[in-house]
Amino acid sequence: GVQWQQHVGVMLPNGADFVRAWMGLGVMGAIPVLLNTELEGSFFRHQLICSDVEILLISSDQVDALMAVASDVPNLRTVVVMGRADTPHDQFDTVVDWENWRNQAPYDGEQPGPRDIGCIVFTSGTTGPAKAVLMPHAHCFGFGVGFVKAMEVTESDRHYIPLPLFHTAGLFIQ
Repeated sequence: GVQWQQHVGVMLPNGADFVRAWMGLGVMGAIPVLLNTELEGSFFRHQLICSDVEILLISSDQVDALMAVASDVPNLRTVVVMGRADTPHDQFDTVVDWENWRNQAPYDGEQPGPRDIGCIVFTSGTTGPAKAVLMPHAHCFGFGVGFVKAMEVTESDRHYIPLPLFHTAGLFIQ
């Protein structure tokens, strides 16, 4: 049920499922909102509301943090939970188990262009509430290409990524 340019929160740990979700949402023209997996309380609430998240892909480890702020986030309608299916349903229209989400038919509709928003990332918030940064697909692509060229990366290289994938340095540069 994800729609074109719909804001979909991605609050998943580093791993293949994060990459699958991020790339899949990007291909179908949705806007992944990349959320720090350590968010809770007012910081979490602020980012969900500020970015207008309607669907949230979340690890079961973060469900308690979500439930603490869910009543304050009226636009959040659907939650897809990785690792736990007993998320309370009374706060949301739909709660989907991660495995069911992953087994949906492949998307075959319109794909976004370079100027379309590829994702939303947040600043660190060191001088106040974190700010949402809209990143077009071309900007995201440019980060990766720039790194590959600068580091002379080849297909035979292997790269360890220690940074979180919700962060631009982890996702686009590493």
